[in-house]
Amino acid sequence: MRSRIARVEPTGQDVVTGNPAGVPDRTPLLQRCRSGADNQPMGWLRGLLIVIVLACAVPAAADAQVGAVAPLPGTEKAGYVPLPDGTKLKYTALLPEGKGPFPVLLQYEGYSAGSDPTRANDTFVPAMLKKGYAVVGVSLRGSGCSTGVWDLFDKQQAKDGAFAIDWMAEQPWANGKVAMYSYSYGGIMQLWVAAERPKHLVAITPANVVSDTYRDIGYPGGILNAVFPPEWGATLNVDWTLGMQRSSKAGDNECLGNYLAHAAPNNLNQLAVQIPQHPYDDQWHHDHSSINWVKDIDVPALGVRTWQDEETGSRQASYWDQLDPERTWLISSNGNHLVYQHSSVMLKTLGGFYDHFLKGIDNGFEKTPRMQVWHETGLDSDPRSITTVDRLPGTVDQADLYLGPDGRMGGPADGPSGSASYVYPLPSPPVVDTSSQGLQEALNVSTWTVVPDLAAGRAAFTTPPLSNTATTYGPSSADLWVSTTAPDVDLQTTITEVRPDGQEVYIQRGWLRASHRALDAKRSTALQPWHPHTKASTADMPAGKPQLLRVELFPSGHTFRPGSSVRIYVEQPSITGLWGYTSVLTPQTVKVHYGKDHPSRLVLGLLRDANVRSDRPACGALLNQACRRNPVPQPGGSYALVGTRAAAPATAAKPKLTVRFRGRTARRGVRIDVRVQRGPAVRRVTVQLRRGTTVLARSASMTVGRRTRAVTLRRTGGRALAKGTYSLVVRSGNTVLLKRTVRLGR
Repeated sequence: MRSRIARVEPTGQDVVTGNPAGVPDRTPLLQRCRSGADNQPMGWLRGLLIVIVLACAVPAAADAQVGAVAPLPGTEKAGYVPLPDGTKLKYTALLPEGKGPFPVLLQYEGYSAGSDPTRANDTFVPAMLKKGYAVVGVSLRGSGCSTGVWDLFDKQQAKDGAFAIDWMAEQPWANGKVAMYSYSYGGIMQLWVAAERPKHLVAITPANVVSDTYRDIGYPGGILNAVFPPEWGATLNVDWTLGMQRSSKAGDNECLGNYLAHAAPNNLNQLAVQIPQHPYDDQWHHDHSSINWVKDIDVPALGVRTWQDEETGSRQASYWDQLDPERTWLISSNGNHLVYQHSSVMLKTLGGFYDHFLKGIDNGFEKTPRMQVWHETGLDSDPRSITTVDRLPGTVDQADLYLGPDGRMGGPADGPSGSASYVYPLPSPPVVDTSSQGLQEALNVSTWTVVPDLAAGRAAFTTPPLSNTATTYGPSSADLWVSTTAPDVDLQTTITEVRPDGQEVYIQRGWLRASHRALDAKRSTALQPWHPHTKASTADMPAGKPQLLRVELFPSGHTFRPGSSVRIYVEQPSITGLWGYTSVLTPQTVKVHYGKDHPSRLVLGLLRDANVRSDRPACGALLNQACRRNPVPQPGGSYALVGTRAAAPATAAKPKLTVRFRGRTARRGVRIDVRVQRGPAVRRVTVQLRRGTTVLARSASMTVGRRTRAVTLRRTGGRALAKGTYSLVVRSGNTVLLKRTVRLGR
């Protein structure tokens, strides 16, 4: 069977290009900018059923696996990692050609990597085997063939993973150096495990993660994400079955019994069961969110996020902001959940990272820019161009686009007052991508393209055509003054590009339940509001009285060229990717107010000196960015999209520290005394000894006040620190409080 990729030319006609026979088509449904056959009066209903079909289609994938076990690449070794409490974790190791021992790449997750390390990494693993790495998969306790009971993201899984790393590093085929790989579940667990600081872990590459279970995925904007959790649960159950089948057919006589023992208890710990029980940001979410521990990570990290990720989203709680910026790299791109696996540029970058930190190859990776912004990544998962920034987190200009009459946006803040109203709840167009589930041939529909546009169910605001090229980057905020006739309402803000050829390109969305509108002023910025999402902070909407609702748009990046317009829709939440919401359904009239009395605005971050191409990509050529006919005319005139340097959050005066370097201790350590001489106590303080960019010893995170804290630093593995000069660095999070040169004698 030959796969199809459809795109829309400026004429709106359906153009089909063929793939070679047998090559899987990973083109997202969102790229199939289709008109014609799918654009029928009831065709959009198929789009609304896509996510339901996913759960029904999953068992067929399991049935297809029954039969002979396909051989894995490399020399295969399999068994169980014995944990101290008697639990056994299933592992499979793939060894490259050669004598060894080898540096190790580990995928640690709750699907079936313990039975198949190529799981979700069928391109990555063969490439790394060819480079001389052993590739190992380990299944979490209670998943696949492992014993025990599976739970959703907890410290015990982190401790298990740390033990497994140090155990495998001592196997005869391993050289003692381990890095972690993979995305999604495999990326999430990297953050948990690395925070435990296993002594043989030297680097991580977390991609497409969730680090805040409430804001990132469970309750975006305070609204229950009711579609993805059960779909994910179905996928987990299928993968546990596939892992059991593979290992059992490969001769593992223990696996089936382990699988049957934990199959039933696991369902009580599913995301779909746990998340609805915790509608506010409570202790459960704190305990299950790695964002609260990532500050303890002390190894080099290469992070990856994709703006239109249909599964984990792009928010990711910005965990990299808590890591050491001198040892952290970040790649951001438009696209879906699979860019980590399918991009040739990504595989080359990952290979260089591992070569440097695991093999010690002097390839200059430590000098590469810490931040890469991929622009207009296409259907092949590779970017058209890349902007690099030397240091994280990078800075942006702030552009304020004020809403005005007649659906215009970009005018002055003190313009004439007025409002735009819409009927709620009328459905808004779903934007569904099922490419990662491999169902695009059976469904063959782009929901955003074929769903009717109900003008009565949304308010739309559009800038005049731009006179300049501008590239957005990072989070955005829709600061909307809203009134309504009911006690509560859910807002979805969709940002798009309106092209001069009559097409409209999807960029990103954000959500907010109006009763969750309270802000944490200390954590909020102009570009990213921070809502507490606690029960005590919620409040009903006063009938008919405008209230400021700051809607956090998930991070994104997009280039607008001259002639294009920026648009936002304010509407009822709808299915986006694999996310769907349990919305407030009270009929009401919603008004979005604007003008000098209620200055509603869209706040964008603009990337300076972006390295983008001058030519406009074809409609539908961007990965996971749907393109449809523009339903709302562009305003007349022109508009320059420019900004000013975004202001940083207000910070207290820098405290003055007293640090005393005492030298060696009797047990191969080095003692440093640190205290605050002037100013308030400082949280998240770490003390490091460095040589160049290499951290040789680091303290745990601590709070330092007026009382002296005695810190003893020891090198990983218990080795003594050599005689010579070092950099002593004291930090609070990403802020360097003190840095000086010290000398260590014998």
